[in-house]
Amino acid sequence: MTLATAIVVHQSPASAATTLGPFRIVGEDSGKCMDNPNSASGNGVGQIIYTCNRNFPINQQWYFDETDSGYYWIRNRASNKCLAVSGAAVTINVAIVQYTCNNGNNQEWLPKFWGTNPDGRDYYYLVSRGGVTRDQFSIHVKNGSNSNSAALIQYYQVGGSNSRWTWYKP
Repeated sequence: MTLATAIVVHQSPASAATTLGPFRIVGEDSGKCMDNPNSASGNGVGQIIYTCNRNFPINQQWYFDETDSGYYWIRNRASNKCLAVSGAAVTINVAIVQYTCNNGNNQEWLPKFWGTNPDGRDYYYLVSRGGVTRDQFSIHVKNGSNSNSAALIQYYQVGGSNSRWTWYKP
């Protein structure tokens, strides 16, 4: 599946060119969903993986908002906040948090195709626009954990299955 084939749902925030979703974003290694814990609404809340709820709750729903740079904000439906590298850090092992959507490079992500898994789904790295060099970092599950509430972090784009994601409408 590519973003281009997804359905445009609505136009928000105002500066977004195209909004796609909402989607369930699922890690290849864990099979668990990206999750905004307890539908938190505050800035700086660390984002996690959690067992995908069959009812598709809004804290597990994500929009891809295209930015003028060609990257995407990944925005949670429950909080209306974007995934961000905490403190706009340009180092590894830094938390992926939610923050009010703005024009920071630490909030812009580019899906980079990895390949098709035996499950038939296309998987991608979610590559940060921030970093010392562009495309240096991507979203990973900390320590490759498959446990509920495992943290999302920024790490080198090294190719492990804990850094590959797919998304779809359930």
